[in-house]
Amino acid sequence: MSELFETNQIGNIKIKNRFVRSATYEAFADPDGRSNDRLNEYMAAFAAGKVGMIITSHAYVTKQGQAGFDGVQIHSAHSYLLSQFLSPYYNQRDDDFGRSIENRSRLLVMVYEEIRKRVGTAFPVMVKINSEDFLENGLSVEETIQTCKVLEEKGIDAVELSGGTMDSGRYFFSRKGTAKSETLEGYYRDAARKFKEQIKIPLILVGGFLSYEIAKETVTSGLADMIAFSRPLIREPGLVKRWEDGDRRKAACISCNKCFATLFTEGGLNCVAEK
Repeated sequence: MSELFETNQIGNIKIKNRFVRSATYEAFADPDGRSNDRLNEYMAAFAAGKVGMIITSHAYVTKQGQAGFDGVQIHSAHSYLLSQFLSPYYNQRDDDFGRSIENRSRLLVMVYEEIRKRVGTAFPVMVKINSEDFLENGLSVEETIQTCKVLEEKGIDAVELSGGTMDSGRYFFSRKGTAKSETLEGYYRDAARKFKEQIKIPLILVGGFLSYEIAKETVTSGLADMIAFSRPLIREPGLVKRWEDGDRRKAACISCNKCFATLFTEGGLNCVAEK
């Protein structure tokens, strides 16, 4: 059974533990999209905090494609463009990119294939995808698994499973109130169970994890290979190190979502509750 502080492998990259910083927009980059000292220091704090794999937010690269990253993740969740193509709730097309899941997933597969062609087979390529949309006539778990099977056959290295859209109400991908009970953690564990029954590539599971024991049980049971955090690391970038050092209290994040409002302020992303 896999433990949280065991190494893991994605493609040709060895990762020192099973913890991931999920891609999170922080509004720190320069206006032209370039990184800067503040953003570099922000990412370095996750490394110092023992996060095994750090996924940045949306990134610009040069025309030559050299950005210094160890891998790339395609964001196809949360009602962003590729997510909308996958979803029959949003995708009302009647051409080769609409109607069936084979057609609705066509653009995502094409994007993956083009990236793979440019980076080669040794460079890790992952996808973040909704388990389901939590919408009437939205993307279903079965359609997500079908899409991931195609990507697995084509050589994708890992999947991060999330869920929900901007229109999903209380099933929005960053749900409020998760901190009230451990039973609310791990939003997509049922979908992950179905995924693991059919797909062999590494699964990263995000969604409301705050407690060490819940994260541990999810990995040791084989439900997921890695656990990803977003909001908990906004408040506590050293969370993983704290757990590794033996302090296993749950994350300090209270799942209030007030951090979202800070994205539109001059200071950028920060935890309001901590202040």
